[in-house]
Amino acid sequence: MKYLKQTFAYLFLIERGKRVLLLYLLSIPVGISLAMMFPSYPFLQWVLRADAEASGFWSNFTYGINGYVYWIGAGALLLTFVVFVALASTVVSRSMRMGKFRIVSVLADINDGFFPAAYMALTVIAAVTLLKTASSLVVGLWFRLSNPVLVSILNGAFTVAIGVVAMYLATVLVAYFPLMIVNGLKPYSAFINSVRKCVRHKKHLFVGIFLPVATVTVGGILVSLAANPLASVLFDSFTYAFLVAYFIPFVLIAYYEIEGIGREDFTREYFFRKSK
Repeated sequence: MKYLKQTFAYLFLIERGKRVLLLYLLSIPVGISLAMMFPSYPFLQWVLRADAEASGFWSNFTYGINGYVYWIGAGALLLTFVVFVALASTVVSRSMRMGKFRIVSVLADINDGFFPAAYMALTVIAAVTLLKTASSLVVGLWFRLSNPVLVSILNGAFTVAIGVVAMYLATVLVAYFPLMIVNGLKPYSAFINSVRKCVRHKKHLFVGIFLPVATVTVGGILVSLAANPLASVLFDSFTYAFLVAYFIPFVLIAYYEIEGIGREDFTREYFFRKSK
């Protein structure tokens, strides 16, 4: 819980919300890309569907959305990641190292975070692709069952279980991105060192990952129940953007805490409010 609290303090308390506003605006393009890959409304329809003839590997892989839309979203995610996440992560990293939360130069800041963001985006896309491939093969087995209610229950339960397991496994990779952008490590070294550093902090890291993702997911499903695809897409885009704006400082804050490195991003105003 401590990393969750510290991240919300970073976003909303320090400098009266200036930081969350900038990070959120930078995260909107990434949120739209994620909404193309993981839309809540088609996902809900897929969970409730029990038509064996309409089910196939690619349908299960994309949770019922158009395959072209999914892969366009993946390409857009890679592009927006290397631009907007690179820029945002450089700004957050500079604030923690120097206490200055601002964009110095758009091109220079993108350049500083370009390769770590690119490696991170490729890692995310590869991990999601492998996970969805494996789950699609399993899901195809029970689409042959004759009981549609049982199929829907299995769809939902299995997808939730896979999501929770994925978030738990992600706890040991929280330091992966910070090790590249702060320490300049190559992807393989960052991966190995992240696992070694984070394995003893899985409990706090899992809470910081699970609660925001679960809240946004449940909200997306509830909006999808209204059967308004446009409202669902808009909700997904804006809430996914918030998750991106949240996770950029989250991984850096967790890394600084795990390493025991002092941060310079606290303002006098923040300390004054904390002392009351």
